Amino acid sequence: MNNQDVIVCERSGIWAAALRRELRSSAGVCETRSWAACEREIQARGAALVALEVSPESVESACARLARLSQRLPHSRVILLADRGLKHAEWILREAGAVGVVYALSDLPRLQPVLRRFREQLPNATPSFHDLIQSRLPWRPHASTPPTNAPPAT
Repeated sequence: MNNQDVIVCERSGIWAAALRRELRSSAGVCETRSWAACEREIQARGAALVALEVSPESVESACARLARLSQRLPHSRVILLADRGLKHAEWILREAGAVGVVYALSDLPRLQPVLRRFREQLPNATPSFHDLIQSRLPWRPHASTPPTNAPPAT
């Protein structure tokens, strides 16, 4: 994955700065100030974790964007950065495709597991020969560790 794992689309930069502090070195943050710029970043990656700022005035357009994004780029995921006044709309936003909604900077630690799951679900672009063979074995769960009494490989 790119060294900038999270694309933040917001007007002010407050969320992006807080995300940088929270994620530290576990993920990079790419900031955009418009949806058009955010879409360009998403398309350049093919798969992205997007943090999209939503205001009461933009709920409807956010739902439309989420629906389009999930159709066009199914490996992308969106977390919404919202005002507490939008708690009543959380399930509508989740139904539209958001994997999470964060209402305050203090909620950002909840994003660590989301980022970890996102990374785990990404298809590996170039699997190693060993991983490729191992993925095709019918006894795959048991093939990850060699038996202790096995002779050394030659």
